[in-house]
Amino acid sequence: MLARVLVVEDEEPVRQLIIEQLQGSDYQCDGASNGVEALKLLGQHPYDLVVSDIMMPEKSGTELLKESRQLYPDTAFIMVTARGDVDLATRSMSEGALDYIVKPVKLDDLTRRVLKALEKRCEVMLDRDRQRKVEQALRLQSQELQRKNQELGALNQMVQRFMTERTGKESDLQDLIQSIIDLADRIKALAQRLQQAAADQSASVQR
Repeated sequence: MLARVLVVEDEEPVRQLIIEQLQGSDYQCDGASNGVEALKLLGQHPYDLVVSDIMMPEKSGTELLKESRQLYPDTAFIMVTARGDVDLATRSMSEGALDYIVKPVKLDDLTRRVLKALEKRCEVMLDRDRQRKVEQALRLQSQELQRKNQELGALNQMVQRFMTERTGKESDLQDLIQSIIDLADRIKALAQRLQQAAADQSASVQR
């Protein structure tokens, strides 16, 4: 499937030039003249990448980036900026953009950066998917260990009652039962550690 790219640029000749360049590289492209139009299109279609100018009327590229990162976190961004606005572009990188291009746009450089950004997006999504699977596996394991923990707790109580009733007789049997209790305690400790690991993993994903 062709990657879908949204080009957001208020200067129509520049926008059309970028679209034609990317279409020639086998990308499916749409265009928008400002951030407001871009948000409407983002709500209608899933885009892999947005190439957006920063300084635009109605809604700037930085505003578009912030809102899109909240609404469409899987959509990657490349910012396009004039030479005097490079500081804005570098700040956009800290807010989630993968790259920026300084005008005048060099078409070969644009194509190379678009490909690199799409590859980076794929890596991020794969990592996120692996993270979800790890978190899910830890959660299921923790739930299973909690059930085992409850069973072992009941077993522990039963054995302790049994030992109390034996009043010192059959010492070998008591030793065996004590070993079972020790084993139960170790498994309970393991369950607690894995449960904490699952909680730590979940907190890491949320950050």
